[in-house]
Amino acid sequence: MNARYGNATSAADYLVKSQAMAYEGHRAMFEAYSRNKYTSTGVIQWMLNNAFPQMIWHLYDYYLNTGGAYFGSKIAMEPVHLLYSYDGDSSIWIVNSLYTPAISLNATVAVYLLNSTLVYRTSTIVPEVAPDGTLQVLVIPTLANLSSTYFVRLLLTNATTGATLSLSTYWLSTSQDKLIWDASTFYRTPCSEYADYTALATLPPLQLKSAIVSQQQQPNKSATTLVTIQTSNPSATVIAFMVRLRLVRVSDGQDIMPSLWDDNYFTLLPGESRTITVTFKTAELKNSQPQLITELYNNIVNSSP
Repeated sequence: MNARYGNATSAADYLVKSQAMAYEGHRAMFEAYSRNKYTSTGVIQWMLNNAFPQMIWHLYDYYLNTGGAYFGSKIAMEPVHLLYSYDGDSSIWIVNSLYTPAISLNATVAVYLLNSTLVYRTSTIVPEVAPDGTLQVLVIPTLANLSSTYFVRLLLTNATTGATLSLSTYWLSTSQDKLIWDASTFYRTPCSEYADYTALATLPPLQLKSAIVSQQQQPNKSATTLVTIQTSNPSATVIAFMVRLRLVRVSDGQDIMPSLWDDNYFTLLPGESRTITVTFKTAELKNSQPQLITELYNNIVNSSP
């Protein structure tokens, strides 16, 4: 982590870099299997959760809090997913995990420099992806004058209705990880050189506009509360990286857990907005009210001493 993201300078800095690394690694693991399914033999996921408080990767921790690995895995395993291939050819694939054809799709890829400058954008209409199938649909060409760290945004929509099917953001480096394959063991492949994501620490601090727009008991689920949150990036030039939304109780400031978020640890481009929903058992409010807290990589890393 220190080699790729830079030495941590505080506990908060360490935690947010760890979440970014866990998100990236878990998403790539499940994507690699799904793109190569039935050639790949499977995935062994270690681990689901922490049985006691500890600093080790997980999908959710001892306190039932979901971290970057959970949401990276969740994105990778969505029913119809658009993914970036890390294995050197910069190809873009659709993975259809449904047992029916995915039809009338529009795949879009955009590349942004660290300063949010758009340097490449293209899209293609995909008539059909076979049931439980995969399909290569695009390749990002070699681009000159990229920043040391840059972003790739992938969007898959229904070409007829415009509905979003898959939305994900990748952070990439012009310096690639170099793996020593001959030294691989059953659990580890050592790395001789690392991708350079240290420039992420130069993302300017940013104040997002976030608010709870509705709070209601779910129909036929009187014991469950559904909260809808609107968050937007008001900047015209700054990318908001690894945005994490939290709901805490006003009464004691503790996170409301367990809670199920439809997305978290996401990236907002300049001017972009997202609507996020979260559900939890109403009893977890403990007769209090939820308060929204918005965190992002930009502010946490920049606040480190």
